[in-house]
Amino acid sequence: MRPICLPEISTIVHEDMQLTTVGWQFGYSAPVLKQGLNSVVNYFKCKKYYKWVKNSLGCGRESDSKNEYLGNNGASLMHKFNHRWYLLGIVVFVDSSSEFPIVFLDTRLALYWLEKIRKDYSK
Repeated sequence: MRPICLPEISTIVHEDMQLTTVGWQFGYSAPVLKQGLNSVVNYFKCKKYYKWVKNSLGCGRESDSKNEYLGNNGASLMHKFNHRWYLLGIVVFVDSSSEFPIVFLDTRLALYWLEKIRKDYSK
């Protein structure tokens, strides 16, 4: 494991952009760290599935068949730009039926809050 970068607020995330997902698969044996792909879903399509989604949230749909572990909130959604990995989202909701997209917090829109927390704790 290595540190990951936070994106700039101006980082562009577009529909169908492939995000690498890492999370824990829990089953009958010990937890296993897994990796898969999700593609970003258009915000308005996301709102059709989940009326409660606000603009600080986004949706993604699995792009491969390895995402069975995504039932775990807190999984990271990352993308590599210029040889560096950036945390673009954190999974906050997964429909257990897997028929609907996952919902994630868009970290670009949480940057102001994160900076405020950092300043408050550095006093």
